[in-house]
Amino acid sequence: MTAHPRYEIALETDGAAICANIDALARGGTVALAFQTSDWLSTLFKTVAPAASATPLLAIARERVSGRVALAAPLLVRRRGRMSIAELADLDLSDYCAPLLGDAAPRTTDEARQLAHAVIASLDGVDMLRLRKMPATVEGLPNPFACLDATARSKFNGNRLVVETSVEAFLAARGKKYRKEAERSRRRLEEMGHVVIARARSDDEIVNAYAAIERWQERRHRDAGHDYWLDRREVSAFYRDLVLKEREPALASIYTMQVGGTLVAALLGVTHRGTFTLLRIADAGEEWSHCSPGRMIVLGAMGELIREGAHVFDMGIGDYPFKRWIGCEPHPLYDLDFARTWRARPHVALARAERAIRANPRALALARRLAGRGPSQRGKPGNGSARHGNAGPGDRAPQSEAEE
Repeated sequence: MTAHPRYEIALETDGAAICANIDALARGGTVALAFQTSDWLSTLFKTVAPAASATPLLAIARERVSGRVALAAPLLVRRRGRMSIAELADLDLSDYCAPLLGDAAPRTTDEARQLAHAVIASLDGVDMLRLRKMPATVEGLPNPFACLDATARSKFNGNRLVVETSVEAFLAARGKKYRKEAERSRRRLEEMGHVVIARARSDDEIVNAYAAIERWQERRHRDAGHDYWLDRREVSAFYRDLVLKEREPALASIYTMQVGGTLVAALLGVTHRGTFTLLRIADAGEEWSHCSPGRMIVLGAMGELIREGAHVFDMGIGDYPFKRWIGCEPHPLYDLDFARTWRARPHVALARAERAIRANPRALALARRLAGRGPSQRGKPGNGSARHGNAGPGDRAPQSEAEE
């Protein structure tokens, strides 16, 4: 436990105890994103973290006087040579990374900065803090780590929309063009057979639908020459375990679209506090592209989710034509590289230089040429493209318009 004038900060390193703590914090009213729930983290700790040689670490900050929780940061610690790096638990599988915030969470930017520095100071043995894909706020509260001066804009944006009543009303509000396009795609599907869009419920339905997502995404990325990594044993186990968790309400779900009894498209996402976040989506390929199966399964799944109480739909990170078509509002995300020791300073300086180069298209193109790389390296861990479907951010328009 590390002393601080205002906050008392406790550290926990046992994965099971971390998840039990997070469950208790959730029952106490702490707010969190789907990717910082115990369901998500327990699956990550069990499957992917061991393969990445990542050790769980939870930092909980409480007000010293009141004992109320201000913040809980679920981290993973990895070594790079002699340097120890702490990250918000992600391993390239979470769309958004943020701490949990309690009823004592700061309401002002200055107070949020003080809390972030207090937590960072408590991380004994950690040389560098590397946080990625952070939203500026969590349910309206400032994210303390995103308030620090060293924070920079991420290369990713989030993409979100709100559907108040029904998909039909939402499409009508989008305008005649969008409504007509959706109706035309639906007619084309119905010409191919009876269309059924539904949530996979039984274990067999879930396993078969997930296998189809894996098969379709792998084929698309291999054919395009991408470095595909979602077929790694531990990553595959992560998603499979996540959607098979027997807990209500379920965090993860899979929706399928069958046409004439044939599975044509499937998507996987997580629902938390009325928000559905799309994680993976794929379809059966070129022969169905004229029907826009990606668009149609998203719209169909939205209808089902609205009936279950979800009204905020997050299409996840990445800039895809489909997200613009459906009317997502992009929101910025932030990264933080923070050196706690002298060992980390060169790495932080390098990360800042890389961001500066990325912000300059000419410099980025030159750097890639010097490194012997092409215009993009889609599908690699860390860019999210493989996880988000059949085409990477900035690639040509996907075959099925929603091949995230």
